[in-house]
Amino acid sequence: MPEKDPAILFAKDIRHMPTLVAVVVFGLLLLFIHDVPVEVRRFFIPSLAIYIIGSFNISYIHCTLGNRKAMEKGAKKEPHVGIKKTHYVGIVSAHIIWFLAFIIYNNIKGVL
Repeated sequence: MPEKDPAILFAKDIRHMPTLVAVVVFGLLLLFIHDVPVEVRRFFIPSLAIYIIGSFNISYIHCTLGNRKAMEKGAKKEPHVGIKKTHYVGIVSAHIIWFLAFIIYNNIKGVL
């Protein structure tokens, strides 16, 4: 069996994409922290850090469910087709709710 290129595997796996995008934005904000308004420093940057932690946890749960399902299928010698639809819908819903909570919080604080 040929080895797959890690970059291709990473590109096909978008479970961590919200977290990675948030980390890039967070890093850019930290690079220019003295040039951003006070409200962004007081509210947006800490809430973005909390969003990153939550998004990572949701992605981790998604990976764990996928690995568990693959192990179950491997033990039964069946092809792996992914997690249950209800689990997938729950994961996507959790990402959407978490992102909306982040947006609503920052709207209430007057940052956005």
